Amino acid sequence: MRVTRIRRTSATEEVFKVLHGLILSGELKPGDRLPSQRELAERLDVSRSTLREAIHKLVALGMVTPKQGVGTTVVEDADPLRYMRSLEDHFLLDGVSARDFLEARMVIETAVARLAVQRAEEEQRSFLEDLLRRQERAAAQGDMEEFSRLDTEFHISLSRASGNRVLVRLEETVLDLLRQFIRKVSDLPGAVEDALRFHKKIARAVRERDAEEAERVMRSHLTDVARRIQDHLGVNLELQNFYPGSEKGKAG
Repeated sequence: MRVTRIRRTSATEEVFKVLHGLILSGELKPGDRLPSQRELAERLDVSRSTLREAIHKLVALGMVTPKQGVGTTVVEDADPLRYMRSLEDHFLLDGVSARDFLEARMVIETAVARLAVQRAEEEQRSFLEDLLRRQERAAAQGDMEEFSRLDTEFHISLSRASGNRVLVRLEETVLDLLRQFIRKVSDLPGAVEDALRFHKKIARAVRERDAEEAERVMRSHLTDVARRIQDHLGVNLELQNFYPGSEKGKAG
């Protein structure tokens, strides 16, 4: 792997950009293991703490994953083209954190929920309800790949019901960049059941044209997701300064 020494200014961001670029270019391929932190820090001429911070950003974006006894590897399903779209690439090169994306998702999706209630057509309301039934079937069959895909489709379909194409694009961007986390959250204990309860209540609020309820439940839903990411996936989101408390168990 070819790397160059790093200038002292903004070292963490520079290391992030180097490693990110190696993944985008395909020089680091899915399944490839990064050199040891000691070796990589020496080759980049940075401290190990700086290197760890940069790697943490890549982990937060779902591009690499630490494996006990193996080291840090590029994720098997990494798709470099997914990170090349202009908006996503801008975010990534700026080193935006998982917390930033989750916070943006909260702002976008609570607004989307309210607008969807106000603007959704009957066909769109019915489609949300159909997606929910398909999610229930996928959960019953233990098909977590399909469940995760339908979970994302539910949120994007809700954004389309808002009638705002900019919000749709922003929603697609944020969800795409959080894809690794969303998939992993589905495997956590109780996550599927809670997601279904929240989705049912959101779909019901859209059906009943209750904008306040739709926004409130969406906020609780995303808070619950953020808590699971922090508690189970080892990402410090500083939730005490983040979202209001979730309503786990109250969304039935």
